Amino acid sequence: MNERVNHPKHYASHPSGVECVDIAELLSFNLGNALKYLWRAGLKEPTAEREDHEKALWYLRRESELFNHSNHKPVSKSARHVVIAFAVKVRRTFPERDESATVPPFDTLIVALSELEHGDDFDLVVESTIAALEESLEPCES
Repeated sequence: MNERVNHPKHYASHPSGVECVDIAELLSFNLGNALKYLWRAGLKEPTAEREDHEKALWYLRRESELFNHSNHKPVSKSARHVVIAFAVKVRRTFPERDESATVPPFDTLIVALSELEHGDDFDLVVESTIAALEESLEPCES
């Protein structure tokens, strides 16, 4: 078994023990890809963290367009509880932060996923993560 193919470190080394694919495969294509890029940001290619954030933002904006213009569902109702459980497990590994500290985009997405209710509130997940990414990219844009 080739671990670099089946379980790459940048997707499988989270302290929670959750692997990126465990959550991503339950989400829509765009939201799953956004999660993937945020998960690996700075881990796969340390010099490409900004690029990973830009890719995640691109997928989130597409997700937002789909969500706002159709009956698109980012995750099935049957998978929702699994997504929440995985997100809660990942969230438990986050360090305590001062309330005024900027929350990284990955953390924003995981927190939003872990706080999902039974209603269709994925638009809030997407919008809050877009805002966090735009804020993190802002100082570097020319």
